[in-house]
Amino acid sequence: MAPEGALAGISVSDGVAIAPAAIFSVAMPAVPMREFVGASAEMLTLKNAIAQVQQDLTSEAVGPHGAIFEAHGLMLADPEIISALEQMVAKNVTSERAWLTVMEALAAQYAAAESQYMREREADIWDITRRVMIVLTGDKGSALTLTDPVVLFARDLMPSDVASLDKSKVVAICLSEGGKTSHSAILARAMGIPALVKTKGCLEQVHAGDTVILDGFAGHLWFAPPTDIEQALELKRQQWRDDIENSAANAQAPAITKAGSAISVLANIGGPNDVEQALACGAEGVGLFRTEFLFQQSDVLPSEEEQYQVYRDIAAAFGDKPVTIRSLDVGGDKPLTAYPMPEEDNPFLGQRGVRLCLAHPELFATQLRAILRAHAEQPNIQLMIPMIATVDEVQQVKALLVQQSAQLGLNDTGLAVGIMIEVPAAVFNAEALAKEVDFFSIGTNDLTQYVMAADRGNSAIAELVDYFQPAVISAIAHTCDVANKAGISVSMCGEMAGDTKATETLLSLGLSKFSASAALLPELKAMIRRS
Repeated sequence: MAPEGALAGISVSDGVAIAPAAIFSVAMPAVPMREFVGASAEMLTLKNAIAQVQQDLTSEAVGPHGAIFEAHGLMLADPEIISALEQMVAKNVTSERAWLTVMEALAAQYAAAESQYMREREADIWDITRRVMIVLTGDKGSALTLTDPVVLFARDLMPSDVASLDKSKVVAICLSEGGKTSHSAILARAMGIPALVKTKGCLEQVHAGDTVILDGFAGHLWFAPPTDIEQALELKRQQWRDDIENSAANAQAPAITKAGSAISVLANIGGPNDVEQALACGAEGVGLFRTEFLFQQSDVLPSEEEQYQVYRDIAAAFGDKPVTIRSLDVGGDKPLTAYPMPEEDNPFLGQRGVRLCLAHPELFATQLRAILRAHAEQPNIQLMIPMIATVDEVQQVKALLVQQSAQLGLNDTGLAVGIMIEVPAAVFNAEALAKEVDFFSIGTNDLTQYVMAADRGNSAIAELVDYFQPAVISAIAHTCDVANKAGISVSMCGEMAGDTKATETLLSLGLSKFSASAALLPELKAMIRRS
């Protein structure tokens, strides 16, 4: 129940903002009036448009909030969508009309679901729908141009809308619909923008230009509060901003717990464009450098020289701070245009990560050579292998490194080699694996999916894809225990690492390094200092 003069919403991101209102609405591109040109041609148009959006999503999936756009890519890859489209086109329905009809039906299924989490995925379906419609029609709509800071009002926002917001202009978000677990809410939290959802009546009561106060702590939207309340809200806003500034001001300082333990806080990066922000936010190195952007941005595989230069330059930017390069992590679920691979019935259990690299040594060897050359100049580089399940896989990678080092004339390179712990087999084999590698890094996104046997792209079972599940916590605890007993470092580079609600738990389990999106590092460090 909201106090008089305010509306109640559900808070999804803390903070207080005072600014004029701006109203945002995005229309779905209209279906053009045109003649049907034949089933084959219409399906080709649809498949090309879907492929283009898939490619865009793949590029976005290596960014700071990549898991959301990776999930969109998985939704878009649902074979039932193609089957439904083929049935529509067979009835002489144009590609644009067929696409909109099929996706409207899918969105209605999500909206009618019993699970709240699944209902909140409806916005993701509309986001995908609109992106493909834009490609099909060329109609991008009119963009909202902002010159001054505003509180942005909308019925709902798509994740792609939120990701493209200018944070210097959008100081808060207020939605009449939306959900606490929606991807838009997750993005707003990650960007540090105060936000309310389910604020019933806000669009009817607000006018563009009205000054409003959004209290993300209490979940209230104020239009014209009494003077004493307005002053209290202004004080609350100032305290919140002071806390943020203190965290940012201390971002470069080490993260030391109250017990005196120094904890390493590193950044996840997707390429050179992320380096400046990572350093500004206090990154003590890179815990996860996703190399996929090099392979997914072109129809041609990157050369050894191209890779070497990127790895060397990024490592140089971090001085003597560690830079952990993850070897290529693609597969049936993340295809490469430059290196076509056969489709798999169950790509998550197929040739992904190290499995694909070992099966295609010509692809892997080029990357290993580039990393070895870069490490010869920048000894702060270390190598991390994804999707390891067995000791044999590690030994094969190490043998390839020895072979490539010899060919390059590099003896005893001293390159640290670690593995990602993200499949249950790696957890069960942790003692044996610890004898073979220099460090572990826990990838909670995939580890949660595999431990719970729950596809993170399937909203029907989304409640299971939760890294606070006891079984996942047990897997993390065992991994930390084995690493600490073996005397090797153990870090985490999944979503859980940046979640300050999990920080104390992870510290208690023995985690010594955290790697997260750069924007999350100042508050993560502050939380560690309070722990």
